[in-house]
Amino acid sequence: MCDTMCIMPNYSTDGLAYFAKNSDRSPNEPLLTLRVPAANHKPDTMLQCTYIAIPQVKHTREIIICKPSWMWGAEMGVNDARVAIGNEAVFTKARRGKPF
Repeated sequence: MCDTMCIMPNYSTDGLAYFAKNSDRSPNEPLLTLRVPAANHKPDTMLQCTYIAIPQVKHTREIIICKPSWMWGAEMGVNDARVAIGNEAVFTKARRGKPF
Protein backbone atom coordinates (compact mmCIF):
# COMPACT_ATOMS: atom_id res chain seq x y z
CA MET A 1 0.00 0.00 0.00
CA CYS A 2 1.04 3.60 -0.52
CA ASP A 3 1.93 5.93 2.31
CA THR A 4 1.00 9.61 2.37
CA MET A 5 2.05 12.23 4.90
CA CYS A 6 1.20 15.90 5.30
CA ILE A 7 2.59 18.32 7.87
CA MET A 8 0.63 21.54 8.19
CA PRO A 9 2.43 24.88 8.69
CA ASN A 10 1.43 25.24 12.33
CA TYR A 11 3.16 21.88 13.09
CA SER A 12 6.43 22.44 11.17
CA THR A 13 9.43 24.23 12.67
CA ASP A 14 9.73 26.61 9.70
CA GLY A 15 6.03 27.40 9.21
CA LEU A 16 5.82 25.62 5.83
CA ALA A 17 3.51 22.79 4.76
CA TYR A 18 5.05 19.50 3.65
CA PHE A 19 3.52 16.74 1.55
CA ALA A 20 5.11 13.35 0.91
CA LYS A 21 3.88 10.20 -0.83
CA ASN A 22 5.40 6.98 -2.06
CA SER A 23 4.17 4.68 -4.82
CA ASP A 24 3.99 0.91 -4.43
CA ARG A 25 4.13 0.12 -8.12
CA SER A 26 6.15 -2.67 -9.67
CA PRO A 27 9.89 -1.96 -10.16
CA ASN A 28 9.31 -2.63 -13.87
CA GLU A 29 6.55 -0.01 -14.20
CA PRO A 30 8.07 3.35 -15.14
CA LEU A 31 6.90 6.30 -13.02
CA LEU A 32 7.39 9.48 -15.06
CA THR A 33 7.98 12.94 -13.59
CA LEU A 34 6.44 15.59 -15.84
CA ARG A 35 6.03 19.36 -15.88
CA VAL A 36 2.92 20.44 -17.77
CA PRO A 37 2.70 24.21 -18.38
CA ALA A 38 -0.48 26.20 -17.83
CA ALA A 39 -2.66 26.39 -20.95
CA ASN A 40 -5.81 27.91 -22.38
CA HIS A 41 -8.07 25.56 -24.31
CA LYS A 42 -10.59 26.08 -27.08
CA PRO A 43 -14.28 25.85 -26.17
CA ASP A 44 -16.11 22.55 -26.80
CA THR A 45 -12.94 20.43 -26.86
CA MET A 46 -12.75 17.02 -25.23
CA LEU A 47 -9.92 15.68 -23.09
CA GLN A 48 -9.01 12.03 -23.65
CA CYS A 49 -8.26 10.35 -20.31
CA THR A 50 -7.16 6.73 -19.84
CA TYR A 51 -10.59 5.17 -20.37
CA ILE A 52 -13.02 8.04 -21.03
CA ALA A 53 -13.19 11.47 -22.67
CA ILE A 54 -14.42 14.50 -20.69
CA PRO A 55 -15.08 18.16 -21.57
CA GLN A 56 -11.90 20.22 -21.35
CA VAL A 57 -11.90 23.25 -19.04
CA LYS A 58 -11.05 26.70 -20.40
CA HIS A 59 -7.79 27.06 -18.45
CA THR A 60 -5.46 24.53 -16.81
CA ARG A 61 -2.78 25.41 -14.25
CA GLU A 62 0.89 24.49 -14.44
CA ILE A 63 1.61 21.17 -12.72
CA ILE A 64 4.48 18.90 -11.78
CA ILE A 65 3.31 15.31 -11.48
CA CYS A 66 4.54 11.74 -11.14
CA LYS A 67 2.50 9.22 -13.14
CA PRO A 68 2.69 5.69 -14.49
CA SER A 69 3.75 5.78 -18.14
CA TRP A 70 0.62 3.99 -19.37
CA MET A 71 -2.11 6.19 -17.86
CA TRP A 72 -3.51 9.69 -18.00
CA GLY A 73 -3.51 11.54 -14.68
CA ALA A 74 -1.19 11.51 -11.71
CA GLU A 75 -0.08 9.31 -8.86
CA MET A 76 1.07 12.46 -7.03
CA GLY A 77 1.81 16.06 -7.86
CA VAL A 78 1.45 19.78 -7.17
CA ASN A 79 0.15 22.75 -9.16
CA ASP A 80 1.26 26.39 -9.35
CA ALA A 81 -1.30 27.31 -6.66
CA ARG A 82 0.52 24.92 -4.25
CA VAL A 83 -2.30 22.37 -4.24
CA ALA A 84 -0.82 18.88 -3.78
CA ILE A 85 -2.49 15.57 -4.65
CA GLY A 86 -1.76 11.93 -3.97
CA ASN A 87 -3.92 8.91 -4.66
CA GLU A 88 -4.42 5.96 -2.34
CA ALA A 89 -5.83 2.50 -2.96
CA VAL A 90 -8.65 1.47 -0.65
CA PHE A 91 -8.98 -2.25 0.03
CA THR A 92 -12.17 -3.56 1.57
CA LYS A 93 -13.99 -6.81 2.08
CA ALA A 94 -17.37 -5.10 2.23
CA ARG A 95 -19.81 -6.19 -0.45
CA ARG A 96 -21.06 -3.62 -2.88
CA GLY A 97 -24.76 -2.93 -3.03
CA LYS A 98 -26.94 -2.58 -6.08
CA PRO A 99 -26.16 0.47 -8.20
CA PHE A 100 -28.52 3.43 -7.90
